Order: sequence, then C-alpha cells, then structure tokens
Amino acid sequence: MAERPEETEAELDVGSEPISPAAAMAIGLHKGREGPATDPTFDAFLEDQRRLINLQTEHLHEQRTLILSRLRWGRFSDRIKALLQVLTLLVGLAVAGAIAVMAWQAHEDRGVAIEAFSVPPDFAQRGLTGQVVASQLLDRLSQLQAETATYRPASSYANDWGDDIKVEIPETGVSIGELNRYLRQSLGSETRISGEIVRTPAGVAVTARAGETPAHRFEGAEADVDKLIAQAAGAVYDQTQPYRYAVYLATHGQANQALQIYARLAQSGAREDRAWANLGWAALLAQKERQPREALRKVDEAIRLDPRIVTAYGEQLNINFGLGRPEGVIASGRSALRLLDSSRAEGISPQAAPVMHVDIADVIIPQLFGDYARVLEATQRTPEDLDLEGGGSFTSQTRLAQAYQGLHDTAALLRQFPAGLPIDWRVSVAELREDWRQALEEIDQLPAPERFELSTQAGRAVVLAHLGRIGEAEAAIAPTPLDCTDCLGDRGEIAAYAGDRTGVDHWFGEAVRQAPLPPYYLRWGRSLLLLGDPGAAIVELKEAHRLGPHFADPLEVWGEALMAKRDDAGAISKFAEADKDAPKWGHNHLRWGEALMLSGRYAEARAQYQIASGLDLSVGDRAALNVLLARTARGPLHG
Repeated sequence: MAERPEETEAELDVGSEPISPAAAMAIGLHKGREGPATDPTFDAFLEDQRRLINLQTEHLHEQRTLILSRLRWGRFSDRIKALLQVLTLLVGLAVAGAIAVMAWQAHEDRGVAIEAFSVPPDFAQRGLTGQVVASQLLDRLSQLQAETATYRPASSYANDWGDDIKVEIPETGVSIGELNRYLRQSLGSETRISGEIVRTPAGVAVTARAGETPAHRFEGAEADVDKLIAQAAGAVYDQTQPYRYAVYLATHGQANQALQIYARLAQSGAREDRAWANLGWAALLAQKERQPREALRKVDEAIRLDPRIVTAYGEQLNINFGLGRPEGVIASGRSALRLLDSSRAEGISPQAAPVMHVDIADVIIPQLFGDYARVLEATQRTPEDLDLEGGGSFTSQTRLAQAYQGLHDTAALLRQFPAGLPIDWRVSVAELREDWRQALEEIDQLPAPERFELSTQAGRAVVLAHLGRIGEAEAAIAPTPLDCTDCLGDRGEIAAYAGDRTGVDHWFGEAVRQAPLPPYYLRWGRSLLLLGDPGAAIVELKEAHRLGPHFADPLEVWGEALMAKRDDAGAISKFAEADKDAPKWGHNHLRWGEALMLSGRYAEARAQYQIASGLDLSVGDRAALNVLLARTARGPLHG
C-alpha cells in the first residue's frame, strides 16, 4: 500500500479576515485529509463563512434588482434623449423649411402692398388716417381689377400682381410678419405704393407713387379728396398694369385713351405685353376706328410675337370676314383649331375654348360651304353667348338667324327677334323676299359706320343692279378692292344684269381663283342662267354642288337650268334633292310644283304648291303661286 505523501508541518494561514468560498473549501479539504477528528474553532469559522456567504448572496440578489431597474431606466432615458434630439432636429428643419418657403414665396411675390399715406393731422383727427386713405386706394384698385374682363393669362404679363392687393399694417418689434415683409422687400418683385395728402393754397393734393417710378399728383378742392384718390388709383393702375387698364378703358367708353396705351405698349412695352397690346390695338382699330386693314397688320404682328394667342386668330378671322376674304377666314380658323386641339392655346377661358372650337369648326367654316343644317345643329347645342377677347363673339341668336337665313326659313329667322328685327336683319329679310326696293331703303337707313362698311357698299351695288340701276351699281362697286373676293362676285353679278358675259366670266373666274368655294360657283351659275346659257350654268352649279354637297341653293338653280333646257324630269330630281337640305324653302317648292305640272303630274304639283303657300315667298312668287293653285284646282289640266 502506497504511503501518503508527507504533509508539511506548517499550518495554512487563514488570517483574521473573511475568506472566499474557494479558500474555505481548500481548508476543509485539508482538514479532511488529516482525519476524522473535529476542530471546534475551525467549524465555527466555517459556520461564520456560511453565514457571510448567505448575506452576500442576499445582498447580491437585492443589488441585482436595483441594477436591472437602473439599466432599464438608463435605456428609457437614452431613448428620450434620442427622441428629443430627433425632435430638435425636426423643429430645426421645419423652421429652416418655413424660412425657405417664405423666401421662395417672397421671391415669387408680385403683389401690391399699399403703405399708410402721410396725411395732415386734422385729417387723421377726423378719421381720414393714412391707413384709411390706403384702404380707399385699395378699394379703388380692386374695383378697377374686377371691372377689367380679360382672358389673358397672368403668366403673360411683364408685371402681374393679379388679385394680391393689400394694405400693409406697420408692426413693432421682431415678428414673423416683419420677417416676411423683409424677405418680400429683399427677394421679391412686390410693387409698393406709398403717398401723401398735403394741403395746397387751392385745397389739397393727393400724391401716389408705385415703387421707384415718378409720382402722380392730383390737386383739387378738399371736398373732392375721394375723387382725387380715385384718380391716383387710376394712375397707379395705368403705371403698374397698363394692358389691363387699356382693356378697362376700352370697355368703359374711353377708346381713345385705350388706343394710346395699346400703341405705347406695342411699340416700347415689355415683350410679354407687345403681342397683347397689338391685339387690343387691332380690335379697337377694327371695331371703333373702321380701319380693318391696319387692324389686320396689328393682328399679324401679335401672332408673330406670340403664336399661342388663339383669340388673335379669331380676330384675324373676323377681320378677313369683314374684308370679304373667305380664304383668309378659313386659314385663320384652321390655325385656331390646331392651337385649340394642341392644348397650348392662351388668351381664352376653359369655358370659352370649346365654344370657340364649335363656332369655327361647325359654324363659320361649314357656312362657307353652304352646310346650314350643320350650322343650325351646332348652334342649338352651344347656346352660350360669349365675348371672346380679341376674337369677336359667339351669339346664339345671331348664329341661329344666319342658319335659318341659309336654310331659307324666314319664319324661323323672324322668331329669333321677338322684339322686332334689327335694321341689318331687315336688309337680309328684304333680300330673301327679293324686295329690292325695300332692301335699298333699309341699307340707306343704316347708321353711318355700318353704311360705309365694305360689305354694305358692295351689297348696295348689287341691290341697285337688281333694280335696273346699272350705272349707279357699277359706280358703287368700282372703288371696292380687288382682293375682296365677295366684291369680285358682286362685280360679276352686276355684269350679268348689265348683259356683260365677258365681265361675268372674268370676275367670277378671279373670285374662284382666290377662293374656290360653293357660293361663288353658285353665283356664277345663276348669272349665266340669267344671261340665257343654262348649259354653261350647269357646269358651274355642278362644281358648287361637289364642293358643298349639303348646299341647297346650287341644286335649286340647277333644277331651274334643267327646266330651261326642257328637262323637267331632271329638274324634279334636283328640286327634291334641294328639299332635303332646305325643306322650308318656299321658292323651291314652287319651282318643284311647276316642273311636276309640266310633266303632267298635277296632283303632285298641287301638293307642292300647297306646301309653298304656307311658307315665305317673294311678292312675285306669291302672285305666281295663286295662279298655279287655281290652274290645278279642277279639270283635266288640273289633275
């Protein structure tokens, strides 16, 4: 049996301080190897160590709870700190963003700020303080703005302050208002209006200035101070919004002043204003000054400067119409339609744009091709009456009357004017009834501006020719320009009544060269029939029908030409075709009945005569109808 290693004689030194559990265990093992004998001192020591360990365990347990609680609170505190930092950052960003927005708005600001006026102390004591004066100026500017009707877009103004007009109220100290005012003054294009009221030997003087421009001073009696403030507002409006002020003047009976502003802007204004100024100038030249050719040059210049202004093409169309140039009407109309279809059109409201489109596409252009049924349908579904700035107007009453005139429905035309026919429409109705003497009387009663218009003078010459006053007719038509296509047709018709076949072919040949449209071929054919050449007339009438398949007039005259050639069956066919597009045309039913009667179809003839009897007829047609009704009343000849 192996012997146990020899132990050292020295005892382990445990000292007087508490020992660690590991030390106590080492001592216990050492004692165990020495034998089973007990050591009370050592046992007591171990008991003390056990109690100490229990106390340490209890302390550590309590300490663990506190440490965990502190850790949890520390984590919460860290989160709160992080949240506060994020919030601080967000607030900083919001403040910076707000300042940036204010700076951008200030940069884009084009409004008007009216500062309190300087006024005499006794004015302020009576309540007419500087701020009250500024408010009165504001009210007048707002009124001028509200009474200025224009579709011109705000973006096209060199200086537009729109509806942003305000009185500036002074503030003390540093505030958001003061910061905003500072930014607008530093970065923006705000128009600042200031002024004063001072006493003068004659009363008072009101002075107003806009920005850095020269001041405007108005003097008068103290009792007229409100009037002087209004004059100052007008001067400020003219200085800051000259185009709008010209529109205001033009629509308030001050055309001469408006013309001066338009001329000034067109020649020396900002580029954004020049196109619109030329257009406004053109409208006044055409409507007020009766200078259509000069007006047309202004419109052309406006289109050159800004081809997006759709109402410029509308004005161009109207002027060409007045100059008797239908090819120009069609060209201008198609340019306007392309612009409207492209969604790039400017100068017209969203409400008016579709109406203008219909007016051109379904009324004006079809009218030149004789499609009056389409004109009627389009007008009935667009009943709005609209003024199109720089582009005339769409008036449903006028359009409906024009449609019924083209359809030869005189009764329906008369219904459009329940209060009585305007004088220009009395001329039209007299011509429809072939009452040439009445037509001449009505023309000579027109107001001077209308009586001397190109179209009126040319129309008067044709009326004179119908009355057999050929010399007067030729003298009246001679001054008309050769680029007036309508006038060329009038020259040809007058030549027909003069028995001048060469003149007929020359003038109508030139007319259709300028504008190959159905009305000129119709008039050419009618003139040739008047001269006794139905074969040549039919050639021109066929072309008129080809170009205007829904134009009833060429078919009716074609039927008359066939009757002249004794082709009654062919004539009946043409009158029936004409009836499809003009069913209320009394003259067509009368001639249709005559062709039926000549063909031996008396009952059918009488039916057409009875229809004609209920429709509007000329005096000559009415007399012929009465005879024909009697002839078809009884007997073999009468069916």
